[in-house]
Amino acid sequence: MTRPGRISVVNFKDGEVVCYRLVLIKGKAEGCDKVFCKSAGASAPLEFPVYGGKFKCLGVLDKGENRVTIGATPDCQDLELRLDFRPRDTRLCVVPVYVVCRGDPGTFQGPPGADCSPTSALRRLALGSQLIQCLYAEKLNEHCFGRKTFQLECDIVDDAPPARLFRSQLSANEARDKSQLELWRAIGSELLAAGLASAHSKCLALLSCTRWDGEVTSGDAALATGGLALLGSACLHTWPTVLSDVIKCFADTTKLGANLLDNSCYRGTYGACFSTTLGSACHEVGHMFNLGHPTTGIMSRGFDNTHRVFLASVHEGESFPRQAPHQATVNITIIPEIRIKQANDDLTHLSPGCATILAHHRWFNDIPQQESTILYDSTRSVVSSEAGLRVVQLRSDCGAVKKSWEMSGSGTKGGMGHPPTVPPATTLVAVDTNGTILTAPLH
Repeated sequence: MTRPGRISVVNFKDGEVVCYRLVLIKGKAEGCDKVFCKSAGASAPLEFPVYGGKFKCLGVLDKGENRVTIGATPDCQDLELRLDFRPRDTRLCVVPVYVVCRGDPGTFQGPPGADCSPTSALRRLALGSQLIQCLYAEKLNEHCFGRKTFQLECDIVDDAPPARLFRSQLSANEARDKSQLELWRAIGSELLAAGLASAHSKCLALLSCTRWDGEVTSGDAALATGGLALLGSACLHTWPTVLSDVIKCFADTTKLGANLLDNSCYRGTYGACFSTTLGSACHEVGHMFNLGHPTTGIMSRGFDNTHRVFLASVHEGESFPRQAPHQATVNITIIPEIRIKQANDDLTHLSPGCATILAHHRWFNDIPQQESTILYDSTRSVVSSEAGLRVVQLRSDCGAVKKSWEMSGSGTKGGMGHPPTVPPATTLVAVDTNGTILTAPLH
């Protein structure tokens, strides 16, 4: 969408329908150093910088038709963009949850003077969840699947809060003594019993009890599968509480103190820590939706570069993580080299296999009109579905994607074979047009 003269929007068309609340708008503003974005869900116009004539701004939508206004200098004509926020026809949703241990006040670790209260945590988690939801929509749109993404509980349940506080029966000391797998199992069981996690809801949960003592992090996790993505909160203090602070937090070059966990992939700043930890949460959410580890992008080490999605300008030197393990416990075993394939690649892309899985995933679509079954014939090494296969992958025991086949058009209905000889501990993952998923160990 364009206007003669100064301002144009390059990633949305006027009247476009989206299923999520927080939108990332990209555009051009010649001769300006900043733009202002006014949206229905924001209390006041927000200011965003312009670099090299380009800008990225964030707007919050109310349900129904919205008019988002982007302006610059007084002599520049405002641009008005109509966007329609219409949640999908589904009961499936993600519930952001802040987990507070029994007998614990629920404060998270942070620098002196920071608001580390449970109320602040809920605001940070709610906004972070919306940023993740927005990121997935943009990444799928890059693959021409449209802006598909998951629904948050507050999108489809009118009286639901944007994030929920959950009180665990574990004490803080008990939680800090557990491994991340033990924590995932314990918290997952409690969320199931409480009805927050179910056949229709998955949880993105942060633990309030995470602590860094200068050498070891306890009460920490970065693990997801099935209905729960569980993460620690030691870097939650770097996350914004309000939309107007998102860009400032990503661009914050303040050095982290020695008494705070530096989970920034060796970059050492508040902004890099926010980028890595929001990306880590995004990565784990991907695992909840059956994604493995390809060689590049958000489901590899690209999650360190989440800031590149939302900033109009970045310091290139901060965008290439070292080939070293993550300081925290993000569950990646293989750290591949990241290479830019296109000039506009922000390093957080979805691989073709990941994008195709999500594009047909039931949690990213309306309620399917029909059911289907995926069958695997181990004798012939053939997988098939009457609905048509969309993705077939072979993965190692650590989730690394070794082979991936994506099918376009109506999918492959006649069955597809894989090499009869595969390495030990290989798992076959197949997704069909209706979002049915088969996971089958081959050895």
